[in-house]
Amino acid sequence: MNEAEFATAVEDALERFGWQWCHYRAARTVAGWRTPLSGHKGLHDYIATRGGRLLIFELKSADGRISPEQATWHRRLKLTEAEVHIWRPADWPEIEKALIPEALR
Repeated sequence: MNEAEFATAVEDALERFGWQWCHYRAARTVAGWRTPLSGHKGLHDYIATRGGRLLIFELKSADGRISPEQATWHRRLKLTEAEVHIWRPADWPEIEKALIPEALR
């Protein structure tokens, strides 16, 4: 499963189980892939909330690499009360546990 297919599956689950979410998508420019932003680059691509919970997560393919900037953000975000993850397709059981309400599992 490539990263785009994985993202679609996660986004479908977010919708199906009532999460309000946002995904920051990079755009292709003549200079390569870019995501317009101010501040420090590397923030995880997804933010989702439901029922008082806040998830901040990055999706990667099985062999996708985390940039040094993403690693810094990840370490710092883990110090907060948000649920912070870097997920790969093999993490699907963990993703389901995080996204699907316990009453529906």
